Amino acid sequence: MAVLKLDSFYVAAFSCNGEMLGLGERKYNEFSPGLREQCAMMLKRYGSVFTTSLKQYVPGAELQFTSQSGSALITVYFDGKPEISGVFASGREPSVDSEVLRLFHLSICRTQIIKPFLDQNPFGEIITLLERPLLGIVCWVSTSATDEYLGIMRELVLHLAVVFFQSENAM
Repeated sequence: MAVLKLDSFYVAAFSCNGEMLGLGERKYNEFSPGLREQCAMMLKRYGSVFTTSLKQYVPGAELQFTSQSGSALITVYFDGKPEISGVFASGREPSVDSEVLRLFHLSICRTQIIKPFLDQNPFGEIITLLERPLLGIVCWVSTSATDEYLGIMRELVLHLAVVFFQSENAM
């Protein structure tokens, strides 16, 4: 049975070879109200499935977002290359969470960078974690984005998770 938090969420961070780097808890009130509001407006404006430019934050960045029933898949691109992949599992519908986590695991294991590590079950922990709400996140090895841009993109994903989880858990 999932452990569902209402004032915080869990972050499972993974390296680009599929190793889980850690699982931590983040409180919603730790995040910038202004950026949370901007993320809320983005979700309200575009709905559950969209691709949008993030040029107001990072020139050349784009967000792909797909959600359903309290779970979501996201990818942040920079100059057309994936920089961050993520999955949101709110805990609202456990069966949907499980399916989306499995889909995330399968899709991410199909990437070229992961193929040499398939015998080590990369990202395998993501489908066994019971903590909810959960953000699973992978920051890919970047050859084009600066550290500053990567930091901004990670912050956007974290703030988007806060807004998503708070709106999904309120339903």
